[in-house]
Amino acid sequence: MIKIIGSFAVGFIVGLIIILGWNAYTDARLAQVVGQTTIPDSIPLDTNTPNNDPITTEEITVATPSIDITVNDQAAGSAVLVTSVTLSTDGWIVVHEERNGLIGNALGAKRRNAGTYQNTIIPLLRDTQENTRYWIVLYNDDGDRQFNLSTDFPLKNTENEPIISSFWTQ
Repeated sequence: MIKIIGSFAVGFIVGLIIILGWNAYTDARLAQVVGQTTIPDSIPLDTNTPNNDPITTEEITVATPSIDITVNDQAAGSAVLVTSVTLSTDGWIVVHEERNGLIGNALGAKRRNAGTYQNTIIPLLRDTQENTRYWIVLYNDDGDRQFNLSTDFPLKNTENEPIISSFWTQ
């Protein structure tokens, strides 16, 4: 019996070491990812057509989609009030808890079409706690109108960083 308990304890410790090592490895790889912008700020037009007829010397500027979140500190409770949100595409406004200084579990989500919204209330699966930091993250909608962390990905700004904002509960 002692042999079985000892084997279980050793297996548990080895498994824990493997998991911690894997998390450290993947976190280090994510920190090394360099952002790239794939949309140019402007696109110069070719000034000649195939038969050498001049068409224009203008430059067309491509507008960068506006994406923004404003959320204020608020009382702990069963919902979160997002003061303002602007989405350039259909997506999700998601409330995450903070765990050990990092963005943790999703507590609630609300889908919105592209546009600007004021005073959006996000219902939560469980209440927020006093004196705790929470995060709002904007996600794309993959088209199924169902929030899924595996298929809906965070929207990113022009520096290829996720669009996030944080607030504290009182």
